[in-house]
Amino acid sequence: MLRYGEKKDDKRVFRQGLTLMEYEGQLSKIIQWSQLIEGDPFSEHEITYRINYGSESVLRSFKVKYLGRGQA
Repeated sequence: MLRYGEKKDDKRVFRQGLTLMEYEGQLSKIIQWSQLIEGDPFSEHEITYRINYGSESVLRSFKVKYLGRGQA
C-alpha cells in the first residue's frame, strides 16, 4: 500500500488510499480506492466502495448487519 488515510465522526468512517499491485512479468498498477461506512458498525450499516483504475471506476454499496462473535 502506498498511502492510506481515515476520517471518522459519530456515524461515518471514510477511508481512502492508493495501492500498488505488482504482477510477475507485468507492469505494476496503481489502484485508487475509497471506503465509506455509514451507521453503527456493530449493528446495521452500509458500506460503499469505489475503486478507480485509470479511466475505469467501480462503485458498489452493501447493507450489512453485524451479528457479533459466537461463544467458543
